[in-house]
Amino acid sequence: MVNGYSNIQNENTGEYTDEPKFEVFWAKVAELKVPIYLHPRDPLPNQQRIYEGHPELLSAAWAYGVETSTHALRLITSGLFDRYPGVNIILGHLGETLPFAIWRVQHIINRRGMCKNLKKNVLSYLADNFFITTSGNFRTQALLNTMLEVSSDRILFSTDYPYESAEEAAEWFDNCPISEPDRVKIGRENAVKLFNLKTAAESKLGSPHDLSNVGLALDGEAA
Repeated sequence: MVNGYSNIQNENTGEYTDEPKFEVFWAKVAELKVPIYLHPRDPLPNQQRIYEGHPELLSAAWAYGVETSTHALRLITSGLFDRYPGVNIILGHLGETLPFAIWRVQHIINRRGMCKNLKKNVLSYLADNFFITTSGNFRTQALLNTMLEVSSDRILFSTDYPYESAEEAAEWFDNCPISEPDRVKIGRENAVKLFNLKTAAESKLGSPHDLSNVGLALDGEAA
């Protein structure tokens, strides 16, 4: 897990993970074949002028999403996923607004004739190199939009506990109007594959086994 930018020397100086000094980090991530969770944080204190007088908009209400989605876009437009096409980034909170805004990002980039060095379009990187969790965003309309943008194969059920209610998250997810195959993928199977987890049955058998009727050998959430 990477908690957004890294502070350097003081709280008002930060470095983002698309910058050249982090290339060795991404090379190791690609070598290990592990996902990176890009966790939100507030913008640098000296970049919070727009939030002055409105503390209600800081942190999880709004600022986290803006900061984190911008960081994710920096990774995409830096060409990271052309250099390391197997790297996967996890974004929480149904993608920090990216599934809902990504078409316009791509549209404006195209109109301006920018990012021509990328091998694919921004939309494709979101669908191919990102996994998106439901943490703290229990909204059926938003889930359906995210499924349409990245497919149910790239979504993970999560609660954002202890900041959100696990009971509320589970009740919503168990009853939201999606197909049962999609519910099983999002609720369990995608996490099994992404994190290379063993099910309880596999742990006993010591070999791959049918996942259709067994649960994860985990306490708590899959993602």
